[in-house]
Amino acid sequence: MWRPIQRYVLGVLLWHGLVFGLILLICALLLVIAYDRSLRRVEELAGLRQVMVARQSAEGLAGHFDGVLQNLELLSREELDGLVDEQLGQNPVMRRATDRVRERVSELAPERLTDRAGDRAGERPDMARMLAARRILMPAIWRQIEQRATHLCAWDPDRGIVQSHQRDGAIDIERIIGAQSGWLIDSAPRAMSVPFVIDGKWMCLVSVRAVSGAASASTSSGPGSGSGSASESGSGSGSGSALPGAGVPARELPGLRFVAVVPFDEVSRRFIDQLDGATERVFAVLMDDDARVIYSPDPRLIGTRFGDDDRASERFRQLADEFRQTDRSGHIIVETTEPLGALTLDPSLVALHPVMLPTGERWRITVTSPLSDVREPVNDIFRGVLIYAPLVVIALSGVMMSTAIAMIRQRSRLERLRAEALRGELEQARAIQLKWLPQEALARGPVRVAAANRPASHVSGDFYNWIEMADGRVAVLIGDVSGHGLPAAFLMSTTQLMLRSMLIRSGDAGDTLDLVNEELCQQNFSGQFVTILVLVIDPKTRTCHATSAGHPMPLMSSGGLFSAIEFESQLIAGIMPGVDYVTASFELPEQCSIVLYTDGVVECASESGERFSAEELAPLIDPSITEPGALLEEVLSEVDRFRGKRPLDDDATAVVIRFDATKAVG
Repeated sequence: MWRPIQRYVLGVLLWHGLVFGLILLICALLLVIAYDRSLRRVEELAGLRQVMVARQSAEGLAGHFDGVLQNLELLSREELDGLVDEQLGQNPVMRRATDRVRERVSELAPERLTDRAGDRAGERPDMARMLAARRILMPAIWRQIEQRATHLCAWDPDRGIVQSHQRDGAIDIERIIGAQSGWLIDSAPRAMSVPFVIDGKWMCLVSVRAVSGAASASTSSGPGSGSGSASESGSGSGSGSALPGAGVPARELPGLRFVAVVPFDEVSRRFIDQLDGATERVFAVLMDDDARVIYSPDPRLIGTRFGDDDRASERFRQLADEFRQTDRSGHIIVETTEPLGALTLDPSLVALHPVMLPTGERWRITVTSPLSDVREPVNDIFRGVLIYAPLVVIALSGVMMSTAIAMIRQRSRLERLRAEALRGELEQARAIQLKWLPQEALARGPVRVAAANRPASHVSGDFYNWIEMADGRVAVLIGDVSGHGLPAAFLMSTTQLMLRSMLIRSGDAGDTLDLVNEELCQQNFSGQFVTILVLVIDPKTRTCHATSAGHPMPLMSSGGLFSAIEFESQLIAGIMPGVDYVTASFELPEQCSIVLYTDGVVECASESGERFSAEELAPLIDPSITEPGALLEEVLSEVDRFRGKRPLDDDATAVVIRFDATKAVG
């Protein structure tokens, strides 16, 4: 019963374990897929947000410089000359003050201006006229850009700074212009310098070249005429008069520029250092068109060119090349730690957006944030999932275990019912089998017989019997069917029935085994065979006729000891037909005991695994015991003493015959 249950329990636990493991594997796989997709989605959303922040910063940065540039362009437009003269004409006090300024500028112009090219003498009156007008407008323009610039000036390389305004007195405008004079001379009419540093302060110059509205007519008109015309026009309506040279196409005045100094601390504070309320771990850098850093909150990065470090990976170099070759905005994932000048760039999310400056320059702004910060929300969620995962595993284990226990209990109950039913059937089979075996000892004159059968299972494959024949002889037989259990019990019953019927009919032990062997060979009992020993005792002649079909030799007491009776044993019954079983005859002592047994008696195993034998059994039997029943108990007790607590491996059967010729023949 227990072995099938054990196998079933093992199978249930194995299958439940496999299902449980498969469920865990599927859950883990789904969790990994969900985690990966969540990371990709979060990275995509963070990248879009970061690109939007970079775009806002780029547009704000471009607008910041565009506002400064537009105000400077107001100072350079030729329409302002007529507008100023018109306003002065309506205000006599301002007109007179302006005339004095113009006269003073005209007086100073020959002393301050040099004729480097030989063709600029005619421009001096125009420059003087224009400067007089801009001296009035520059304060208004300065008020417009004061929050965006620290200095505003009109500058000529020959005359120096003509007029200036400033809100930061820590750095003199002369020093700034002197540091960037070479760039100012060579720069385009509308230009912006790259950021530079003076006294630890980063700044940028925005420059517009001055434009005059007077052409050839200005060469014939002195400075005074310009002012007089303005006075005269001021007495009229203010709309019909014009300055000398009005309506003539504008031309640039070589050298004269209007310059604004834009501090990068203000620009960086608003557009670079802290983008959209980002933390310190998010930083932005400004790069030129060649992907070289021109401004960064960390000065160690300035001048670094992305992807130029020999230690950078090939993938990072490819990304840097893509930066340089595209004007589109976008974001990339840098999965590895990369060298970046004097710094090291940890795995990051990098967003890029071009800065289209109003002067035509194209900068780029990059916003970088650590991947760990981008992925942290997802990691927090899945960290919580992993914390609660053991609870789910425990719950699932409980469900699986309860299911397995329920199945095991159900199977155990079923097996118990089956075992009980089988036990009942075996008990019935054993009861039927016992009916075939003699229940009472034989006592007929000088012959007395006692026997015992101990099955290894419920039923036995061993058998014994005795037959009182009509002529006064007593036949005692014992047999052992190969194996044990129900198949052996069925063959035992069949063999015993054939032996009894044929022995009564033939009266000879050898002839009986011949007939039984033929029947067993014809029936083909699935390879089973039978060992048989038949003794026919004739009390009148004190002779014993014996025939053996492969059965162990019996033991007989003689001279105070038990020893084996030696005669020829034939082939086991049921194996081969046509065997001639010979009957051996020997004379019995006046008083003797004969012990018949099966191999389950003499081949039983001890607790240590040693095997018993007939040679060991014979000296242990007390020949002084004359009662068959007592002698039988003596034999079985010796067997039990040898095997100890080890159960029988095979059916054990013993038959004891006591022959006493002194007793009368019944």
